[in-house]
Amino acid sequence: MKMQIAFRETSTVRHDHCVVIAGGIIEVGSGDARDYEETSLAFKFHFVDGTDHAVAISVVGDPRPLVDPDGWLQNDIEVGSLEGLLTCQMERAVPNEHLNADFILRETELPASVPGGRVFAFSGFLHVRPSQKFTFENLQWFEGVPGLPSQTMCFVGRSGIERRPENGRVDMVEGMRGRAMSALLHDPLWGFGEEAYGLPGTMRLSMYRKLKRYQDLFFEDGRTSDQQAEFDELRAEMRYAGLNNIETDARFRAYIGQMRERFPVHSAHRPMTASQMASREECVKLVVESILNDQLDQPAPGGP
Repeated sequence: MKMQIAFRETSTVRHDHCVVIAGGIIEVGSGDARDYEETSLAFKFHFVDGTDHAVAISVVGDPRPLVDPDGWLQNDIEVGSLEGLLTCQMERAVPNEHLNADFILRETELPASVPGGRVFAFSGFLHVRPSQKFTFENLQWFEGVPGLPSQTMCFVGRSGIERRPENGRVDMVEGMRGRAMSALLHDPLWGFGEEAYGLPGTMRLSMYRKLKRYQDLFFEDGRTSDQQAEFDELRAEMRYAGLNNIETDARFRAYIGQMRERFPVHSAHRPMTASQMASREECVKLVVESILNDQLDQPAPGGP
């Protein structure tokens, strides 16, 4: 098991601990068949005197189903992001001598560093004792070490320093300043393989696939009766999720239409490397310029 993790400071104190928001990714190998999808997983972050980060992390227990005491959680799970679940009322592990963190996991399309591996995004809370030194600047890496239990990961470095030093030091505090927690995984910093990736977000993979299919059918000329029935069903889901902008915003519709027609290789729904993001950004600029020029060429209302 491997983990990349970053943190955001809060002013909240709970159970005599300082509450820290945590987010990142976890990779499990092909030999781990446990179902982590949309479950809670508890951890013990091990600290020692004189360090400002955990030296090891242990998984505590098995993945647990999400418990929704008020009956509202299912809607947020179906259409929301992992980060959106941070504000939801649900049963969470209480810090004690055996555990001090509880994260919710969701599978991603990030490529694994090992054959048959799976990569999950996560968000949740770490509880730190007020006396514990703690740094928020670094993106930290933890990995399993031969000779230790398979569910224990040791600290192995920081992005831009011990890991991927060629990219330069990563300051997560400055990088996330003024940005929502949902932007944490957007930058191309994540993954354990040769290249780092950024994620489009942390909705369910099935929701991204449905969104793509909905857009495919929206732009389909002459839908068959079966396609129309499928589109009507997807349209209702996208409207409920607030993802039907192509029907409500003419400029967004033009943007999506041109991106699909001119640059179909650049999907907004899959993880991308830094070079892929830069290439897509250039394509986006061209499309936006084209749309703005088309609007300028149109006569003003009431004109000739």
